[in-house]
Amino acid sequence: LVLNPGDSKTGLTGTLNDGSTVTFDIQSLPSSFVPYTALPTAAPGFSYFGTSAYTGIIGNVTLHTPLLPAYASPSVVVLSNIVVKDPNGNPVPNYTVVAADAESTNSFPQYTENWTWITNGTSWNLFTTIGGNPPALAGVGTQTAVITGLNQGLAASYLMTTQNPTNLSFSSIGREAVSIGFAVTKVQVCKNIGNRINSA
Repeated sequence: LVLNPGDSKTGLTGTLNDGSTVTFDIQSLPSSFVPYTALPTAAPGFSYFGTSAYTGIIGNVTLHTPLLPAYASPSVVVLSNIVVKDPNGNPVPNYTVVAADAESTNSFPQYTENWTWITNGTSWNLFTTIGGNPPALAGVGTQTAVITGLNQGLAASYLMTTQNPTNLSFSSIGREAVSIGFAVTKVQVCKNIGNRINSA
């Protein structure tokens, strides 16, 4: 999958491990400076995500922007009309989206790498941090999270969660990558009725 500025795809569908399905549209905004390309997780030295933790993920599971000498403006990819259904085709009312910073977010003399993640679901929650040297993080507890590079060393990877979004926006400056996952929670209810004794 390659999304050049202005490109869009509709009705994309993925299947979760339990058989649930996720359907969504995806678009790279026309104002985007560079394209997004679906690629595997980064190689060691470029990201803690997929190398130090959450290893062995197969397939083109990240959206990458290319490495350039400079970046004039952000590149924005939008997921919209997100629908999650169970294996029987029924809508799932409660699901979680996990977004991972999958390429080290740094600061260079030419530019500072940056992410802005926007959800129309619940506020962003910091799920975990992988590795050391964390970049600046703002907006936890709100619907807009911002990650900003601080130096040139390998930076920590943030994993953030939001619940039940139907639209997500990811805006980046620099060579960046994001990996997006979906989780569905199943609740099982067991009813146990004990013996009833009627006394006469």
